[in-house]
Amino acid sequence: MFKVKIVFLSVWAALLAGAALHADSTRLPDWASNVHEIRLKNGMTFLLYPRGETPIFSAYIRFKVGGIDEETGKTGLAHFLEHMAFKGTETIGTKDFAKEKPILEEIDKVGAELSAEYRKGAQTDPKKIEELRGRLKSLHDEESKFLEKEELSKKMLENGGADYNATTSKDMTSYFVSLPTDKLRFWADIEAKRIFKPVFREFYQEKDVVLEERRMRVDNDPDGRLYEAFMQQAFESSPYKWPTIGSQQDVLGLTVEDLRAFYKKFYHPSNAVGVLVGRFDIAEAKKILDETFGEVTFDDPPPQPHAYPTEPPQTQERRVEIKASAQPRILIGYHKPTLPEEDDYAFDVLDQILGDGRSSRLYKSLVLERKLASHVETSTGVPASRLANLFMIEISPMETHAADDVIKAVDDEIEKIANQGVTDDEVQKAKNRLTVDFLWQLKGNEGLASQLSYFQVLAGDWKYLAAYLDHVNRFKAEDIQNVVKKYLSKNNRTVGILEP
Repeated sequence: MFKVKIVFLSVWAALLAGAALHADSTRLPDWASNVHEIRLKNGMTFLLYPRGETPIFSAYIRFKVGGIDEETGKTGLAHFLEHMAFKGTETIGTKDFAKEKPILEEIDKVGAELSAEYRKGAQTDPKKIEELRGRLKSLHDEESKFLEKEELSKKMLENGGADYNATTSKDMTSYFVSLPTDKLRFWADIEAKRIFKPVFREFYQEKDVVLEERRMRVDNDPDGRLYEAFMQQAFESSPYKWPTIGSQQDVLGLTVEDLRAFYKKFYHPSNAVGVLVGRFDIAEAKKILDETFGEVTFDDPPPQPHAYPTEPPQTQERRVEIKASAQPRILIGYHKPTLPEEDDYAFDVLDQILGDGRSSRLYKSLVLERKLASHVETSTGVPASRLANLFMIEISPMETHAADDVIKAVDDEIEKIANQGVTDDEVQKAKNRLTVDFLWQLKGNEGLASQLSYFQVLAGDWKYLAAYLDHVNRFKAEDIQNVVKKYLSKNNRTVGILEP
């Protein structure tokens, strides 16, 4: 969950860490008592955390929708929708919507024909593709006369906005920005409109942007190709096997109607969480939220909880190998549970001991002592955390060593823990580092807003964040040894190898 980036304890962190390490698990830590939770009449939840002297605030809006909520054959919709949320509304991003609208409707018709042609796969008619793309270009040229490009971003920048952006993962979609406190109403008004009353303009042009992003991150990036192939091999049934950005064929076949249907299904206010952290007045903030986000109405019902395909137990090692003109790379992933399973927290401690930093077991063994690799690190909760996921080991092996020799060295270190365990000092050091990283992420407004919204969406309750250190500090050396024995077996893993 938390990856340590700060190695040295400041006086501030040391004092807070000491308090947190001895927190009473029956009550919330002191910092958490400042969280104010409100629910608007349309079901949208907001968490408010006033603090600080500087008149700024950070805002996060997260939706509980990501790549795992897509249908087979329509991968990439959640990510595509995030792109389209920056295209504006009937009053933002356009000079004259009344004149733009009929052109948009014609674009939708021609675009649907083009997508249908792409969905034919090998039976696609290249001449028809060329003709339809030509018609779309003419329509887009006509529409461009009425567009105000990047107006949303410009308005945010003009009003002092910083870090205005969005992300999509397999689990959730997030929108965030930081602004001066006197712009709180401006933020609420503009975000409520652009998120809940969007106009999906430039959809077919944006396909080219998404596909170029895919080419850069996956098709033309050997590491990206390895990661995508690895995930498809590691997961048999789980929707974690599909790329968040979508497959090329799926993206080409998407239509505006596909996007609208996905939007109506998941972008209900009750499926969203908003967080404000910074200097503001609670009463004023509640009033503003009621008058903006609270006035959003949605004709479609909120999304209903549904079961995702259960990943069957893995019974033997799986492998995927890719050859490319690139530096060698090895990925090793072990299946593991997710929140609220207690073992999920144990993996955070194991992550520190096994592969975080130069003092970790794998780094000392593979890089410093045996010279088998130039870099090695571990991570937990890959690729996301709403469903059972992976504990990952990533290695940059030296080209002079065979992949299997490097993997054998990893196995040696894992077997040492399984047979001999870890020391109390290693466990305490891991806890200390997790505490520092935890507190560091809560220090900044954006970091706290991110973490509160993340746990509220992921677990349905931000208090999982408040109880995090209590969970971590329960583990003893034998608990970490047991987790290694239980999950880090060869039959429970997938290996991905990138060879030059």
